[in-house]
Amino acid sequence: MPEKKDSGTVQSVLKCLSALDYLIEQSFDRPGAGLTEMAAALDLRPTNLRNLLKTMEQAGYVSRPDGRLYAPGPHCRGMIRAVASRTLRELLEPEIVRLAGETGESAVLTTMVNGRRRVLCRCQGSSEVVVALPASDEPDDAWSLVTTRVMLAYLPEEELQHHVARHGFPGVRWDDIADWGALHAALDRIRAAEAAEDFPRDTYAVAYPLLDAEGRLLGALGIHLPRYRAGAEFKRDLRRRAGSIRALAARI
Repeated sequence: MPEKKDSGTVQSVLKCLSALDYLIEQSFDRPGAGLTEMAAALDLRPTNLRNLLKTMEQAGYVSRPDGRLYAPGPHCRGMIRAVASRTLRELLEPEIVRLAGETGESAVLTTMVNGRRRVLCRCQGSSEVVVALPASDEPDDAWSLVTTRVMLAYLPEEELQHHVARHGFPGVRWDDIADWGALHAALDRIRAAEAAEDFPRDTYAVAYPLLDAEGRLLGALGIHLPRYRAGAEFKRDLRRRAGSIRALAARI
C-alpha cells in the first residue's frame, strides 16, 4: 500500500528541498550538477525540476556559475555564516569588550547573511567623548558602513553580484561608485589594505575582515572613534589589536 501523504505537506517545497540537498551534497566534490542528472537522481520530470530550480535561483538559493550546471547559491553561503555566527560571537565577544575597555573606543562585531549586515555584538566606548555605533537596522547599510564594505570585499564574486542585483551600485553612498570597474577597484583596495576606512562626520571608522581557517568570510570587526584621536600611532595599535582578534576567528 502506498504511503499516505500528510495533507499539510506542500509537495513542491519538499521537491525544492530535495533538489537543494542534492546540490549541496554534490558540491563537496564537483562544481555543479546538470538538469538531466538531477531529474534522474530525484525521480522528477526535467521540465518540473527546471521550474523549481529557476524559482530557487531567483531567490538566491541555487546558482549557475557557468550558465549550465546548477550549484548552491549565495544564500546558502549566508546560511553557513549564520550557523557559524554563534560560535564567532561566543569566541570573540570577550575580546571585543576588552578592546573597547582598553582603548576607550566603540567596537562592533558583524556578519553578512542574505545580503544584509547583521550585528552580533556591540560595545560602546568608555572615553569621555565616544562615537555612537550605527544601528543594526541602519536603512542605508547596504554600502555606507565600513563593516559592510569590508565584508563585501571578501565575498565570493557570485554573492557580490547578488548583492548588487538587490541593492544596486553604491553611488553617492560610497565614492560615487556606479559600475563594476569602479566597484572592483574599491574592493581590491580594501583587500590590499586588509581593512576598510571612512571618515563620516568628523569621526573615524575602520573595519577588519574576520576569516575562517580556509580564508572564507565569517564577519567583520568595526571600530569607531572621534577623528581627532585617529593618529598614525593609534591606528597601528588598533590594527595590532584587531590582528589578535582575527587570529582567534581563524581557528573556526
